[in-house]
Amino acid sequence: MANGFMIDRTKEGLLKATVTSIEWERVYLVLNGFLEKCENYDERLADYTPPEDEEANEILKEGEEGEAEGGSEIASGEEGVSQDPGEGDQEDSDAESSAESAEDPDPDSSEAGLEENAGELNEPAELPKGLAFYMLTAHYVLNAIMESEVRADGSFTLKVNITNPGYCKCLPSAVYSVFVCEGEYIVAHAEVTDELASKIDTYSRVLIHGDGWKAYCTDFSIENNDAGLFLNIRTMDVARKGIPMIHPKKKKPKPSLVRRAVNKFKRIRNKKRTKKLRTRNREYYKQHAAEHFRAVENGGKKGILFLTQQNEEIRNNLEAVRNRLIERGLDQEFNIDTFAQPAAFVPKAELHDYEFSIIKKLAEADYVMLDDHCPILDWLGLNSNTVVVQLWHAGAGYKAVGYSRWGHPKTPGAQSAHRKYTYGITPSSKIAYFFSEQFGINEEQILPTGMPRMDKYLDPEHRKQAEEGLYELYPALRERKVLLFAPTYRGWGKKTANYPFEKVDFGRLYDYCGDDKFIVFKMHPWVQDPVPIPEEYLDRMADLSDYPDINDIFYITDLLISDYSSGVFEYSLMRKPALFYAFDEHQFEYSRGFHRDYRSNTPGKIVSTFDELMEALEKEDFEFEKIDAYIEHHFDHVDTGSSDRVIDWILLGQMPEEITEKIEKRRKEVKLLQQLNFSDLKEKPKPEPEPEAQESQPEGLPEAPVQQTQAAGQ
Repeated sequence: MANGFMIDRTKEGLLKATVTSIEWERVYLVLNGFLEKCENYDERLADYTPPEDEEANEILKEGEEGEAEGGSEIASGEEGVSQDPGEGDQEDSDAESSAESAEDPDPDSSEAGLEENAGELNEPAELPKGLAFYMLTAHYVLNAIMESEVRADGSFTLKVNITNPGYCKCLPSAVYSVFVCEGEYIVAHAEVTDELASKIDTYSRVLIHGDGWKAYCTDFSIENNDAGLFLNIRTMDVARKGIPMIHPKKKKPKPSLVRRAVNKFKRIRNKKRTKKLRTRNREYYKQHAAEHFRAVENGGKKGILFLTQQNEEIRNNLEAVRNRLIERGLDQEFNIDTFAQPAAFVPKAELHDYEFSIIKKLAEADYVMLDDHCPILDWLGLNSNTVVVQLWHAGAGYKAVGYSRWGHPKTPGAQSAHRKYTYGITPSSKIAYFFSEQFGINEEQILPTGMPRMDKYLDPEHRKQAEEGLYELYPALRERKVLLFAPTYRGWGKKTANYPFEKVDFGRLYDYCGDDKFIVFKMHPWVQDPVPIPEEYLDRMADLSDYPDINDIFYITDLLISDYSSGVFEYSLMRKPALFYAFDEHQFEYSRGFHRDYRSNTPGKIVSTFDELMEALEKEDFEFEKIDAYIEHHFDHVDTGSSDRVIDWILLGQMPEEITEKIEKRRKEVKLLQQLNFSDLKEKPKPEPEPEAQESQPEGLPEAPVQQTQAAGQ
């Protein structure tokens, strides 16, 4: 490994790292523990040759100062200083990890990995300052640098995201130990307490994913080593192995040997056809991509593809960015193309042509703009030069999505379309981790541009036109207070989306309205069933589910009734009250999942029953005081410039300097994973024995030859 760092373990044991507890925070593994000095610390420290950087040795050099100040045996300088190698940044690119890969179905794909992000390996990376905590395999391959916080009292907290330890792939399948390094020296090998060792197997975790028949497993055990209770962490991605079911009452007759052979042949043939089809598609794509990029080098315009496999037309963020490009005349500098057709309803007979048409457009695009999950990218590899931007359609709801839902069925596999995003966007840097966690990419890849669809929403002229248009369509809304009932859907996706209308007492709502209120229902677009409003209630209620843009309805709304929907994100900027009717909160939390605490993050009152909902309405108890803190946390920009920021930062290369610095920092950290060489650790060096005193020989005479002893027993 040229220009790398050869790690030395001769100073191992200078410190003792003891893990006292193991915790899980969604997909984050958290280890808590403490550091202390070895018994002969002062003597060994005198022989220790530290790195040149004084800050890198702060925790070692200030040991005596910490004791003098009444501290524990070890001090790290400033209290609560975070040594977080995961706070940096990484550009997404086409790369393969030098570490073992948990799953890589397409070696030519453009998942963000190590090599491309790391740059040229002959450029040495920088060693972390202070103590660094490394996860090494049994063969001493470095696969993760743990986020760490070492405090002045010697306690520490370590974290690693098992779905993305920094290079946009799952932590590879292996058996890991945790080593503590100071510069190029190992100073500790993490152990566990006796109490933790006695229940170590209770912390294992199985996170099912995909269709529910695959799982990523994390297991804990104690290393077979007499020197101490060293922690082992085993990870693996596994798939179902069928176990025959027993049906004592009804047993299906076994098919004849001929029929069984025919069925097996059909399965093999269909599998080969699918594989052949995807191979043909990939080769077709590569061919067209090569032709396209040659054209670009010859002065051709770069292509931008606005792609959705969820809707029948380009909407929301995609529409806003596309329209703004045209308004600025940038359609003269870029070839703009679109594709919009839901994948869920494409007949199998037409699937080949459907995918083929997308592949051709992808081949011709330098930039791909998405606003939702794109199924074809789950298996199709992209050229490494293609920039994929996820303009996620939802602002900041509560439902767990993507990798933040691991442990539930209907979640992405270890490798998925989400891994291929070069960038995502967020309305606020404070909530960037929502999106990075659900996409399985790094937080610095999530750009705080704001949501492009908000440009139109915050435009006073558009608001005026939208209000007048709604009042013309529904004159009854003009002179009344408007209550908007807009919950999210229930179910597992577009085909099964529904809402339990039996949880709504239309009669009580009708009576509450009287002559001065009107209730508007706007269901999630995936809910196909109409709202069952009795005909006699239509003078005070209306179903506006077919109205195209819920944001327009927010303008005239006086009170929002929602649940876990992300609609509250846009609505909050109207600074009006909201109620959250969460009748199935616990069921939703444990089956669908939240990606953050629901009750502490809602800008309004939460009610669990319809009686509580009616009581809050009648008493006007909305807990409106929560709205200001919500807006401050969720919005970096409240303006009409989000689309321009997406265009300027990504398409025109005008990324803010602080963001590019973070991206470069992440690039160096990923490079460091490749350049730290632990190969000399395979056999721990033994101290050389002192030479025995020998009798003097007469000068000029050779030493007596050493007699070789015979085998024992002779």
